[in-house]
Amino acid sequence: MNPSHKAKISILLSEGSSTSARQTLYALGGRYRIDIVDPAFLCQCRFSRFVRRIWPCPPFRTDPAGYLRYVVELLRRHKYDVLFPTHEQVYLFSRFRDRLSRLAGLTVPPFEALRRMISKQGFLEVLEELKLPYPPTVIVRTREELLRACEQFPVFIKVDHTTAGEGVFRVEDAHQLLPLLDRLNRRGFLDGKHVILVQRPAEGIKGAVAGVFQNGQLVAYHCDQAVALGVGGSTLCRVTIEDPVAVEHLRRLGAHLGWHGPMALEVFRNPQTGTIQYVECNPRIGETVNPTLGGTNFCEAMVRISLGEKLSPLPAPRVGTRTHQGFLGLMAVGCRGGTRREVLRELFRWLAGKGPYAEGEDELTRPGQDWLSLAPAIAMTVQLLIWPKSARWVVSRTVANYALSAETVEKIDTMEFPE
Repeated sequence: MNPSHKAKISILLSEGSSTSARQTLYALGGRYRIDIVDPAFLCQCRFSRFVRRIWPCPPFRTDPAGYLRYVVELLRRHKYDVLFPTHEQVYLFSRFRDRLSRLAGLTVPPFEALRRMISKQGFLEVLEELKLPYPPTVIVRTREELLRACEQFPVFIKVDHTTAGEGVFRVEDAHQLLPLLDRLNRRGFLDGKHVILVQRPAEGIKGAVAGVFQNGQLVAYHCDQAVALGVGGSTLCRVTIEDPVAVEHLRRLGAHLGWHGPMALEVFRNPQTGTIQYVECNPRIGETVNPTLGGTNFCEAMVRISLGEKLSPLPAPRVGTRTHQGFLGLMAVGCRGGTRREVLRELFRWLAGKGPYAEGEDELTRPGQDWLSLAPAIAMTVQLLIWPKSARWVVSRTVANYALSAETVEKIDTMEFPE
């Protein structure tokens, strides 16, 4: 693919609110013409020199049919070369993969494979089929079953379809369990129909193994280990490592499912025993600045596959690459009820490159590459210094722009393609 050809390629990103979308811009920006659809006028990707236009669309979570109609209209009217799913819209695009592929290049897994892996129960069933390790887990559907499954604490209680930890709850004791039971019951999750997982905590250090597949073949991979955790237990600071066992497990998963596109597995590695356990699957592009800086550009691979190119396996990423998400460290302080002084202390650590931020590059705020990325970081810092607890509201509002709830899944499963 020569540079003059790349300059003509136009890409439509499926949303602009997530950190995944922001990091996709850094991987592709400057080499392609990039537009975005998003329901939020001030989504964080609006503040980027790499974005040509943002189209205001119906909300994916509550109106997936309206969202799809809008995307299809854009593809027909503007003739984009690539439709690039940056988050949970992958489920909708996979549902209509054949129809959408006639309108733009698209790299998404077969729908039945994706349907299994986007469900927490389905993911465990696939792990069982391949004899891959995961923590002890019980599947329940009613209040009584959930109570019986929580004989020991701590446990994680997980709703079958969640995004960004929205439906994942760590419960330390019975006092925390009872209010959560009432909350789940009010939301209809304990009606005997919805699946809920009760899972023991995994042992070891959190990390990930991620890859990009082309028709079941692994063409790019990356392994990392968490240096520090942030909002909802997400990885705040990470370092690239080698993990040939996890890479082989990922390779087997992709081949087993005929996977086409990206997949990331959350894994806990126990350095004392040498064992690993898988706890989550994110069947989408995820956060890619770390592998990009390490020499393995997942997003570029996605574009090339979407344009019909047959890829050879890419080189392994550089081990030891350290990255972090600075302003999300401030958000984590606010989400756990921290004070202004604690926000300031975390801000100093981030800006001074101290503690877990040492010797690493920022994944989200990269003024040398995209000076407009300073805008969301400054705005959030000021807001948190005025009102630290607003972090919870900001996270909830942002995730709502791209989350895949059980209700959204049901709507997508019964939708018709717009003519």
